[in-house]
Amino acid sequence: MRIVRILTFITVSLIGVAESAVAQIGPGDRAFQCSTNVTVTPNIRGEGYTEPVGDVTLTCTGGIAPALGSVIPQISITLYYNTAVTSRLLPVSGGSNGISEALLLIDEPGSGLPSPAPNFGTMAPQNLCATPLQGCVEYVSQAAGTNVLVATDAPQGTSATTNGKNVFRGIVSTNSVTFFGIPALDPGPEGTRVFRMTNIRVNAIPLARGSESQASPVTAAIAISGSRSVILSNATPTVGFVSTGLTAGVNASANQDQCSSQTKAFITSLAFTENYGTAFKTRVAAQNDLRYAGQNGTPGIGGFAAQNVPGGIYNSESNFFLPIATGQTAGLTDFGTRLKAQFNNVASGVRLFVSTANIQNNGLPVSVPAVIGGSAGNNGTTGYAQLTTDEIGPFSTVAPTGFAPGNSGTVAVAEIPVVNGSASAVWEVINTNPSQQETFTFGVYASYTANWAQNSPLPGTTAVNLSYAATPPAFGAAPGSNASDNLPIPRFIPDNSAARSILTISSRACATTAPTTTTLTAIGNGPYSLTATATTPSPATTGVPVGTVTFFDNGTSIPGGTGAVSAGGVATFNASLPPGPHRLTAQFTPTNSLAFSSSTSPEVLISSGRSSTTLEITSSLYPSLPGQTVTFTAIVTGAGTPPGGIVQFSDGLQSLGSASLAGGRASVTATLTTVGVHNILANYSGDGGNTDSSARYGQRVERVTDSLALAANTPAADAGQTMTLTAALTPQAPAGVAPPTGTVQFQEGTAVVGTSTLTSGSATLAISALAAGVHQIFAIYTGDANWYGVRSPAVTVTINRAATASTLSSSATITELRLTAALTPATAGGSVQFLDNTTNAALGTAQPSNGTATLVLTPSDAAKIGGHNVTAVYSGTAAFAGSTSNILLIPALRNAAGGTSPGFAPEELVSFYGAKLVDATEPAIAAALPQSLGGLSVNITDAGGAVLPAGLSYVSPAQVNFLIPPGLTPGAALVTVVRAGAVVAAVPVTIAPVAPGLFGSQILHTESGATYLVLYGTGIRNRSTGAAVICMVNGTAVPVEYAGTQSAFPGLDQVNLLLPANLGVGALNVLLMVDGQASNTIAVTLQ
Repeated sequence: MRIVRILTFITVSLIGVAESAVAQIGPGDRAFQCSTNVTVTPNIRGEGYTEPVGDVTLTCTGGIAPALGSVIPQISITLYYNTAVTSRLLPVSGGSNGISEALLLIDEPGSGLPSPAPNFGTMAPQNLCATPLQGCVEYVSQAAGTNVLVATDAPQGTSATTNGKNVFRGIVSTNSVTFFGIPALDPGPEGTRVFRMTNIRVNAIPLARGSESQASPVTAAIAISGSRSVILSNATPTVGFVSTGLTAGVNASANQDQCSSQTKAFITSLAFTENYGTAFKTRVAAQNDLRYAGQNGTPGIGGFAAQNVPGGIYNSESNFFLPIATGQTAGLTDFGTRLKAQFNNVASGVRLFVSTANIQNNGLPVSVPAVIGGSAGNNGTTGYAQLTTDEIGPFSTVAPTGFAPGNSGTVAVAEIPVVNGSASAVWEVINTNPSQQETFTFGVYASYTANWAQNSPLPGTTAVNLSYAATPPAFGAAPGSNASDNLPIPRFIPDNSAARSILTISSRACATTAPTTTTLTAIGNGPYSLTATATTPSPATTGVPVGTVTFFDNGTSIPGGTGAVSAGGVATFNASLPPGPHRLTAQFTPTNSLAFSSSTSPEVLISSGRSSTTLEITSSLYPSLPGQTVTFTAIVTGAGTPPGGIVQFSDGLQSLGSASLAGGRASVTATLTTVGVHNILANYSGDGGNTDSSARYGQRVERVTDSLALAANTPAADAGQTMTLTAALTPQAPAGVAPPTGTVQFQEGTAVVGTSTLTSGSATLAISALAAGVHQIFAIYTGDANWYGVRSPAVTVTINRAATASTLSSSATITELRLTAALTPATAGGSVQFLDNTTNAALGTAQPSNGTATLVLTPSDAAKIGGHNVTAVYSGTAAFAGSTSNILLIPALRNAAGGTSPGFAPEELVSFYGAKLVDATEPAIAAALPQSLGGLSVNITDAGGAVLPAGLSYVSPAQVNFLIPPGLTPGAALVTVVRAGAVVAAVPVTIAPVAPGLFGSQILHTESGATYLVLYGTGIRNRSTGAAVICMVNGTAVPVEYAGTQSAFPGLDQVNLLLPANLGVGALNVLLMVDGQASNTIAVTLQ
């Protein structure tokens, strides 16, 4: 059958290629084309409402590489199935919006396969898109150190290290599931892009046709829409084959009547057989040998292996596992495969018992795995299932209430309640081998008291239906056929076949012999008056016993001691006995042995000349607690003289002491420390006028019944803040009872928050690791030898996101400008985005480490934002709130004349712009520029490491004018502004030989009929030669007569031009070129 399926799949794939669904392709596009594949087409149980289908993968190639920083085109992918989609709904904001556990994964994240871009693709962590109804916008970036284009949440340029959203949730609507807003980044001609759609469940019941050989396919039609073109091959793949998964039956039907009572009598065995090896599954894959690893609800936590590898084959009811939010987990089912027996028409008075685990064919129990539910149990030849308490509740084992006989041993059984003639039992699969077809067999047993005269138990036939569980009416059949956010998974159709008979009780008259009981009393002290009484349990039905009684002494009948019983069943005899001890009995012999049974009384011990006695034990405290003192009193009565003498007391084989009778009573006190029933024995040794006697008393010692209260020291706290939980046990230890010991376990759902030792009746746990949100915490005391375990009511606590503060500062070196955002608290994670507020542009993103996030800019990039206001925006996380920093003005250095050269030249006049440089404005007065003005100085560090001071011409709070000092080595340099010995601003720059800039002032001069234009500027004097200075006037080169120093002011340069006579008059645009470096353009008007 598997070979046939493989050939069918290949045929469908080839047809899909021939019938490719082609979207519109624009001129010049290189086709973005995807091929469909379903690696595994699983067997699907035809009885299931929520059956997982095979993963659908789209492997895409081609397309055109988009521009860095651009938004990646989005597509929406819809899968239309030939039956209803029933994946669990995990809605956001509590609404019924169709958001489900179905997932689309891009490029197999978390698979651990090699990737050309570290931290991306198969090596990326799984990053969930939080807006499934719209999808998520992603940007084109380049993975750091590679030429691979990747998707990121924000543009990261050519040094991307953090992947974008790669997991998207599907929206279910009837028979379809849609993944909206999926970024479809073109992989190019040599790369691939993989879209995997998993955790999709369907209602297989409408497709079920019978056995595996009659399997019907489940198909998915794929539709793609959006802002880009896609060529899709095999648009209608087969994703699974539906056939009946379970064959169930009973091995026999028992026939009983009303004549014989039964006690846990074997009735039949129920056989559940899977039709293929994967029809029975554990809740999750038991990937390690921890106890109940296959029933674990939190894979990847607490020592349990994870279940989150894309494309992994787990052969479990759960699929790909991904936590979504508190209380919401994609892919996780409520339980493993459950097998249900529904018993009907159970006669009144019949008690039903079932084996708590499956049994072998010979009726013996199945051997329990070394670690129940561990992975080692999933490779044997016999599966293992255990009785659970509830059809739809969490897995909880049912403890045996007794044992029933097997063929050569005993089977642990539990009674199942019978209500209005119905009862049910549900077993959950604990271990199963997916490579083998297995049969799980469970024993059924019955107890009842037969009484044909009262027509009990009622005649009739008990029948059973066998199916998977859970089934209606545990949930509604109509809602169970569709996707739901509150119905259990898996869920199945009930057994609709004819019920199977397992026990028939017939009505008939029974020739019964009524049992009798004979009692004997002996009164007197020679002769003795002996009285025997024969009784039956139901005199109203059978009448009073009729027959004779024979009295025996020491096993020999007493001469003349046989007589008929009276109408009340009583016979008397006066016996003269010789001295000495006597063991007296009375034997009833019925006249009709078919009507009544014979019976013999218990022995009565007397000593001739003494009266017989009876002994009764009383307790001062019943039941008692461990360690409490109890007084036991023996009350001895007799027909003769008042009894005297000694009474010995014992607890089993342990002596409790002795006491003398006083007024017929003797007492001892004892401290009983162990829980259970203590067998208290009192022996009276008799005296001269009374015989000895004894009695037993069962003293029950029970553990203390307690209650547990849980309280938090505060109802709400910030994430990371310590919260104290206190569990208090009541009542206080009663007198004599040891205080409770052991541990208290604090839990949220199935997750253990922590454990604390009980001290003086309370346990305290300090926690600080709870995630932001509302939590329901409860405590469980496990109990000890003297105290019962108990669970507290839940307490609600709220964890708020912690407030943060961001402070932005800058620093510079000769090669870079650093923007540093300091976060408080320093443990905040997430990311920080640096924004240019002047241009509304994003400068970059960094992840904080130890409270600091840094963005490094090159000198050229730093120059672009010089004079701009910049802020840092912290994104926040689930535990920390976002925050925005202070506004920071980035320092800027400019040519004083407005020159546009990227560098600065020695002896050039420049202006430095910043914030809070000095407190007041102050110009230089002396002709020689001072190196300190208003308490401020400027130093320049060149590429050779030399630090030279600059001459200052003007200082103000926002601007400093100074002269670049001569003698600087060309190349990278750092300008630092120092005030009171501390650097208040710094910016990296480049030192070049020339950096021409022209002032707006000029002089026209006419001499000997020629017109000269005199220009003033800076950064010109270091030109290589005079010929290296070129002046363009209105686009025409004009002769330069002089270009060099103007001695009137430090750093001021002068350029003399001879204007051609044909220039005419009007506006002139003047541009200077010095050693290939262009100045700014100035306007001159010639009249």
